[in-house]
Amino acid sequence: MINFPFKTSGLQDESYASEIYKKLKKVPVLEPSGTGHVAYLFHLSDNPNIEHFEIKPMIFCWCDVLSDSRVMVQQITQLIDHSAFSALYAIKIGVEDANTGILEGPCISSAGIARGVIEYELNCDIPKQYLSSIRIKLIGDRFVLNQV
Repeated sequence: MINFPFKTSGLQDESYASEIYKKLKKVPVLEPSGTGHVAYLFHLSDNPNIEHFEIKPMIFCWCDVLSDSRVMVQQITQLIDHSAFSALYAIKIGVEDANTGILEGPCISSAGIARGVIEYELNCDIPKQYLSSIRIKLIGDRFVLNQV
C-alpha cells in the first residue's frame, strides 16, 4: 500500500491516486506558510474546463479526502447523478500543520465537518498555475482517469 501525502478513503485502485499525485507534483503550493507544511485539497466538478477558481464566500467545496469509490463520493458530495462528474481539481496549499485535524492556513477561511469529511471554504482565488485538472469518468462503482 502506497503512503500518499493526502487522505484517501474507500480507494479501490491505488493507481488512481498515484496518477493524481504525479500531476500534483507539477503544481506549486498556493500561499506557502512559514512552516513549510502542505495540504492537498480536492474538488469534483461536472465542468472539465475550469481554468481558475474565484473566492465564493460560504461555499465549502474543497475536501481533504480523495476517493475513486462512487459510494464515498456520494457521501462526500450528496450529488444524485455522480456520472455527471467529469473532472477532479486538486491543489496544494500552505498550512500551519497538515497533521492536526482541521487545517489552518492563509487560504483557508473556515472548515466544516459534514458526512464524515472536512470541507473547506477558501479565501483566495486559485489561478490556473496552482490547479491540477484531472479528467475522470464513472465506470460501474468507481471513478477512473479519462484519458481524453
